[in-house]
Amino acid sequence: MMINITVSSYEELEEFCRQFLAGQDSRGQTEDKATEPVNPAPIIPDPGPVKTEPVKPEPVKTEEPVLLTPSQVTFTRDDLTRAAVSLIDSGKKADLQALLEKFGVSALPSLPKDHYVAFAGELKALGATL
Repeated sequence: MMINITVSSYEELEEFCRQFLAGQDSRGQTEDKATEPVNPAPIIPDPGPVKTEPVKPEPVKTEEPVLLTPSQVTFTRDDLTRAAVSLIDSGKKADLQALLEKFGVSALPSLPKDHYVAFAGELKALGATL
């Protein structure tokens, strides 16, 4: 449905809006608006108190951490090299050089294999990931 309203002035528009909102037609008569019956929402009876049983949380199963001894952990030179490169990339080249000196070597290839685990621990302490 479309209704077109033509008014010749702002005042005429204001008057029309006032009358429209007040429920009067353009002749000043109050319209009889047919009211439709309102269907109220259905009333749902209260079921009363709901019986609930407390939920018992299941115990969390935690496994004991497996502690590895240095003899059980192995690192390759490639593992240590990747960790060392990550330190260099993060701006810790001086820390890496100090660590190499601490182990008595000037470069990683010179590090004895029996020092790999200890060296890896020091790399981790500096923030490297292995």
